[in-house]
Amino acid sequence: MIEIVSNTVGNELGSKMKDYACVGVAYYVVYDPLQQLGDRPLRVHELRGTSYTPLETTWMEPVGLGLTLWDGISLVRSRW
Repeated sequence: MIEIVSNTVGNELGSKMKDYACVGVAYYVVYDPLQQLGDRPLRVHELRGTSYTPLETTWMEPVGLGLTLWDGISLVRSRW
């Protein structure tokens, strides 16, 4: 699950985390581009038991997926 913070009313680091943990979402990512929730724009949490543990890295080994922030020009070209 990836949440994008638009304001602090969304409670991304509170009740939403608990709700997703209850239904068994393995990874909970919070992208906070304006850093309204702290000094980290990208946070990855892993479900361990019944609650989330913040990861120091944005690499999620069991699913073979990593996230990073990137600012630049895309080299992807559309055929349309």
